Amino acid sequence: MRSAVAEALGAIKSETAVQPLIERLKVKDEGAGVRSAVARALGAINSEKAVEPLIECLEDEDVGVRRDALGGLAQGLEVIDHKLLSRDLDGINPFLDPREPINDAFAKKAASEFELTVEDVMIRYEKLAARFGLCLAWLEDDH
Repeated sequence: MRSAVAEALGAIKSETAVQPLIERLKVKDEGAGVRSAVARALGAINSEKAVEPLIECLEDEDVGVRRDALGGLAQGLEVIDHKLLSRDLDGINPFLDPREPINDAFAKKAASEFELTVEDVMIRYEKLAARFGLCLAWLEDDH
């Protein structure tokens, strides 16, 4: 029931629901399904107030919550950056797991998909990583 309510609030883009949804994210014993629905709803509403709580969800123990939080954060980005954060590079769920490193091969695939240079894609990923704490394999290899 809570998931359905969160989804409905996201669908109607209720700005007044932002704070109660954020509070729901903080409930420690809330199930992953509800936390995911809340993250998706906050992303759909696209409120600046939800950015920090969604960033905190990028560290959630559940991969689905992390992916939905990243998808929620992607809502306010440029189209290409939004697509770069999705697993299939289409800007649609599922989104990447922020804990899983993005490797060179994925960056090359994205470059081909968007007709950009690999360097341009890597620069975009580095900016996204700085903002959202993503793991980039090519930076980890340098250490």
